[in-house]
Amino acid sequence: MKILEGTGTSGGIAVGRARLLAAPSAVEEEIPGKGTREEARRCREAADAVRRELRGLRERAVEAAGEAEAQIFEIHALLLDDPDFTGEIQRRIDGGAAAETAVRRAGEALAAEFEALGDPNIRERATDIRDVSRRLLSALGGGGGLSGEGEPDGPVVLVADELTPSDTLSLDRSQVAGFVTRRGSAASHVSILARAMGIPAVVGIAAAPELEGRLLTVDGDAGRVTVDPDEAALSEARSRRRAAARRLGRLRAGGFPPAETRGGIRVELAGNIGAPGEARAVLENGGEAVGLFRSEFLYLGRETPPDEETQYLAYREALERMEGRRVIVRTVDIGSDKRAPCLDTGREENPALGWRAIRICLDRRELFRTQLRALLRASVHGRLAVMFPMIASLQELRCARKLLGEARAELEAEGTETASVEVGVMIETPAAAVLSDLLAREADFFSIGTNDLTQYTLAADRMNERIAGYYRPADPAVLRLMKLTAENARKNGVWTGVCGESAADPALIPLYLAMGITELSMSPAALPEARERVRSLDMEEARAALARALGEVG
Repeated sequence: MKILEGTGTSGGIAVGRARLLAAPSAVEEEIPGKGTREEARRCREAADAVRRELRGLRERAVEAAGEAEAQIFEIHALLLDDPDFTGEIQRRIDGGAAAETAVRRAGEALAAEFEALGDPNIRERATDIRDVSRRLLSALGGGGGLSGEGEPDGPVVLVADELTPSDTLSLDRSQVAGFVTRRGSAASHVSILARAMGIPAVVGIAAAPELEGRLLTVDGDAGRVTVDPDEAALSEARSRRRAAARRLGRLRAGGFPPAETRGGIRVELAGNIGAPGEARAVLENGGEAVGLFRSEFLYLGRETPPDEETQYLAYREALERMEGRRVIVRTVDIGSDKRAPCLDTGREENPALGWRAIRICLDRRELFRTQLRALLRASVHGRLAVMFPMIASLQELRCARKLLGEARAELEAEGTETASVEVGVMIETPAAAVLSDLLAREADFFSIGTNDLTQYTLAADRMNERIAGYYRPADPAVLRLMKLTAENARKNGVWTGVCGESAADPALIPLYLAMGITELSMSPAALPEARERVRSLDMEEARAALARALGEVG
């Protein structure tokens, strides 16, 4: 028995025989082309076929993981028209290469360029380029897919250097118990998909040939892979897996009592969604609200921004599906690792600190005005709240609120009915946390975006597996900023929520409630477990745990 330590990126226990998946060799024999015109035609036809495949994958992703996670396949479709990629392919075809050779070499070159840039957000694009290149090669008849030995016999644990989003989505959940990769991070597209699909995963472990066919247990919570487990270890893993399944079944079958601690402290449990249809999953898992409706899905994959009517219908549908429960819509948060051709954000040296979110909206006010008008028109169909992302100054909040007021005045002058809406601020920057006393005087609520707040506070990019140990949502520096935010909100009669994966972390939930946070918003699938955790809490113990986490006691 041998234990390999890595990083768990999708929780749960998996048991299965290792199946190594090999990527195609980077060194291939050069294939002579049949002429520039013929090879260019073959490339166009292959790209059309891949577009059709990606549309199918996106539909599967929506069903398996949700609209937000499915957006990666829209990004992949955009790469097929990226001038850097297509231009490099055409240049090689013009030089006499066959389409297969041109695609392979162009993909290798662009992926290497992304990886050399240093910014982990941009380096994630290298995986996307490889994924699209492999699909093009497959459509051209040049292979390119991951290969393994025959059909699996029973549950397997896939082991590879790297899995792309389409690899992950293509997994047969009935046959694949989990996966182990050398590359990856908790915030990568693949890890997000794996969590949404309930596939245990560990990254940071070499895909050694000697693992092929050997029995593995994968602990996605502890980040541990056991090779050739003895009978005791195997029995424990299977027992834990069965117990987790039974527990989740009981939680869902038992209905949804109030999320209230043993001492009577009430917290609202909400779900994060990326499209109106996902509101159903929130209600099915006992969610009381939508704590984060990501409006980006309306912009991704479009050559022109969505018009007012398109947006209005989407917001109206979400409000009606939630039947009077609060729906918090985050205004468009494009930039950083999320690109939309209709906004032309371009490339930046450090996109995480660049032109994104509220900065784009305040610079392109007609774009922002269209979204605000659509939101206000939809407000009469339910309980709407509007939230501004990436606020870093009081002036930004005031300007956004002023534009919201102007949009309302325009609609009223046109005779269009609107309803009152709550206006919130996402606390994602240390600046917003430090200024929370001032922001609370002009906002109705705060929602702490722990992913960005953690990476900006600790200068640790959440996409970078090399510094994964530095990215700590429970770091005292992060917790102190969150506590300061909650305290300033409470003093001004403003409520505070937490949105993001850490909102469902059983170790962090007691700390958040001890700070005075009254709303937790997370993936809908995580709601039953979070409810159970809240109901088990003793607040005196939670406050003591917070004091220790803040470093206030030894």
